[in-house]
Formats: sequence, C-alpha cells, structure tokens
Amino acid sequence: MVSTTIGAEGLDVVAGEHLAIADTAEGLARHCADLLTDRAARAATVTAAARLHTVRYRPGHAAARVRQAALRATGGPAGVATPAAGRRAP
Repeated sequence: MVSTTIGAEGLDVVAGEHLAIADTAEGLARHCADLLTDRAARAATVTAAARLHTVRYRPGHAAARVRQAALRATGGPAGVATPAAGRRAP
C-alpha cells in the first residue's frame, strides 16, 4: 500500500514496514513503481500489512475496542442490567 501522511493518519502503521508514505505526486509514483518492480519489498510489505490487519483491524477487534471505550466511559460493563430499574445501563 502507498499512502500520504494524512491518509495514514490514525492508523497503527509503520512507514517502510506496512506501507510506503509520500506527500508528493512524484513520491507516490516512485513508491508505486518500487513496489511493482521489487518483488521482495512487495512481499515483505504485504506480509507485514496482512499481519497488522489480522491483529488490529478485523471487525471483531474493532468491536472489542468499542466495548472497551464504552466501559471506560461508563465506569462499568456496557449493557449490564441494573437491578433497581430492571433496564440496561447506558
């Protein structure tokens, strides 16, 4: 994958490992050409990116991160019934 700095912002990626980053048309074209012509670099990048995707970005992982954020925000387990009201906690 090739991206700009802004395009990769917020992703847990390492430039040169999971993707190539450039902020000019020339830089983007150069990285694309490099990955198209350098089979070993392409394979290493694909392997690292696929591993990162499996560990960090699959739907189940995203759902777990949302649950963790909800727990932190509410101070307790999300969706647990409250005994007094018999309703689910926010």
